[in-house]
Amino acid sequence: MDASALLQAIGPVPNSQGLTGSRAAAPFTPRILRAPARVRLATLAREAAQHCLVRPRCEEFYAGGDGPILSRELLALLTFSYGTRLYLFERIYDTSNGGILCRSLIQPFPHPSTLRAFRKMERPAVVSSLETFLESVSNVLGAEPDELAHAEDWLETVGMDCRPTHFNRETLRKKVEERVNQATWTDRMVLDY
Repeated sequence: MDASALLQAIGPVPNSQGLTGSRAAAPFTPRILRAPARVRLATLAREAAQHCLVRPRCEEFYAGGDGPILSRELLALLTFSYGTRLYLFERIYDTSNGGILCRSLIQPFPHPSTLRAFRKMERPAVVSSLETFLESVSNVLGAEPDELAHAEDWLETVGMDCRPTHFNRETLRKKVEERVNQATWTDRMVLDY
């Protein structure tokens, strides 16, 4: 018996207007809850790592006793971290131990030396993923009018103006290169001390 035959066999449902309850009959309008900016950004970072133009050279990464770790997960973590202006690997490591967002991107969490080795080996993929990530942020802010009301939260977290009206592809490439360079220099500087 298919679904339509089953519904016909049940027959019409009696009108429930005669039923009364403790509340006044008011129309129900559901509220759509939006995830906070950082949660949506973590999702966009994961998607950017999956769909970026430059792919990591290997599927699984081994370094310093860590591994195998999926390269896509490492790439998603670096994309989220650099996209939200978190550059020091020790700080990323500390954040991941207390933060559920980083742990949702990768589990078990690798040692900072593994992240350094991955960044060094897969720098073109990191740059490509970060570009894709920031383009996605711009697309979300342009496609979802509700998000423009929350744009300040997004822009503060990302640290640059990604609104579609301010989006320029050439400027984006320069900013991404600067951000990856800044992350590399900051991390190296801390290692020197």
